[in-house]
Amino acid sequence: MHRKFFIFLAVFILGARLAAAGLPELGEGLAYLCPADPVADLRLFAGRIPVGPLVLDLRRVTFTAEDSRAWLAALPGLPAGKTICIVLISPTTPPDLLARFAAGLPGCLTIGRVANGCHPDVAVATTADAEQRAIAAYAAGTPLATLIAAASDKPRHDEAELAKDHAAGKTPAGEADSPAAVALKPPQAGPAFDAVLQRAVQVHRGLLALGRLPPNRP
Repeated sequence: MHRKFFIFLAVFILGARLAAAGLPELGEGLAYLCPADPVADLRLFAGRIPVGPLVLDLRRVTFTAEDSRAWLAALPGLPAGKTICIVLISPTTPPDLLARFAAGLPGCLTIGRVANGCHPDVAVATTADAEQRAIAAYAAGTPLATLIAAASDKPRHDEAELAKDHAAGKTPAGEADSPAAVALKPPQAGPAFDAVLQRAVQVHRGLLALGRLPPNRP
């Protein structure tokens, strides 16, 4: 009982420190940083590394050449074996950063979709459109927990199934239109879903379960 209490207290304090540092948390002490201000966020990055694991999202950064050089100089400071920096990359990540990650960095693991010179350590099957929708949703204020929630597996009626139901005299619940009218409706996009970020969380949880990372401490 006492051990569980202290574990809960440690996680609570760590979460409070992350919040104080302005970094969202993805659970189990995993922080998230998507640089918007290259200079200010570089200080956050440098201060976070000794504390614990981090997801560094470099899929929508607008770095100048000087910004890239500063981040490249900071990346080798990762303490290999003591924590992990999971880096989310895409074809929009600055080429010099992609090249540095491709050469290998201790303590870094890259995750993303393979396309146009982007070759992450862990490839995720997603599309550019889906990724951009998720990134735009986060920028608009969608919580990270919502973006990484598993997509619904609930089957939906397509036009052939609707026609079959109509011929049998069935009407899908909540649907009063005919199959022809339904076919004329534009497809509705589902909620934004960030498959790359979800994979990062899954990898972190897996490493914790395997004892490959030290226990989270405040």
